[in-house]
Amino acid sequence: PRENCKLFLVSNQINNERYKIPPDVIFKEIKISTQDRNLFGFLSATKSLRKFILVNKIDVIHTHHRYAEFVTYFTKRLYFLKFIIVSTIHSITYKKYPFQHKTNKLISVSNFVKEHLINYHKVGKNKISVIYNFVDASFFYTQEFQFSRHNEYILFSAGRFHKEKNFICLLKAIRMLNDLNLKLLIIGEGDQKPIYEGYIRDNDLEGKVKLLNPIPDISKYYIDSDICILPSLSETLGFFILEAGLFSKTVIASNIGGVKEIIDNDINGLLFESDNEEDLANNIRKALSDIELRHRLGKNLNLKILNKFNKIIHIQKLSTIYVESRTDF
Repeated sequence: PRENCKLFLVSNQINNERYKIPPDVIFKEIKISTQDRNLFGFLSATKSLRKFILVNKIDVIHTHHRYAEFVTYFTKRLYFLKFIIVSTIHSITYKKYPFQHKTNKLISVSNFVKEHLINYHKVGKNKISVIYNFVDASFFYTQEFQFSRHNEYILFSAGRFHKEKNFICLLKAIRMLNDLNLKLLIIGEGDQKPIYEGYIRDNDLEGKVKLLNPIPDISKYYIDSDICILPSLSETLGFFILEAGLFSKTVIASNIGGVKEIIDNDINGLLFESDNEEDLANNIRKALSDIELRHRLGKNLNLKILNKFNKIIHIQKLSTIYVESRTDF
């Protein structure tokens, strides 16, 4: 029960307004930074964490990054402390580190990540639980908003401007749809932005494509879009899809990784062959030509998100892990 526990949020720094931290969650700043991966920084982090654990009588620490997991594990070993470590694995990695995944329990955000941990990192399957990420309407302001459409379709995508997000594939697909009156909006930032800008300029797509800077709340773009598109080369789950589903939007996504655990092709979305701009263009054309199809896909995706990727299920599974893991004391 919540009334019988005390919850702390430990981080280098955090924006309380952006992350909407509840008032009963106690924030503690401890410098555990990947920029201080030296002996002094490591020992300083373990000493600060040790003091925090002892003063507050911590029973469980839940980490969300492999360096935080590493520091927490060594704090426990160096100072002979008794507490449970639970670590959520959000991404797949192909680097192997000493003392990796030595925590009491691992949580993977998808079955795709779980299989990677088992097959590549040789983690025992009984040590891993799958708990999907969730979306919550309270994350968004959902104010009424409408773009100036000029009778055009609005396509929307968002993510880091890195190679693995593969927005260049989406831009190539848009070039193939010159006969359609549409506008593509992409929110993001990163080292690939000059490449995208060059492609847009060289292919006369300035009137069809807009690259937008990130903002805290992007609900207005979901609300007014006709289709949301995820062209990634790799995704452990696809938070963008979860958010789009919350708004009952039609999603077109590459058939990769954890995406296939959300999207059932032609049932609650459309999947295209990864990195195939022609297949993506054909799916965009298919969806735009059939409004009934878009409504059906969006409605079905919304139902799946609400029933399978919700806060209540997430918290129930997480609470069970915390309680069961304490038997390891």
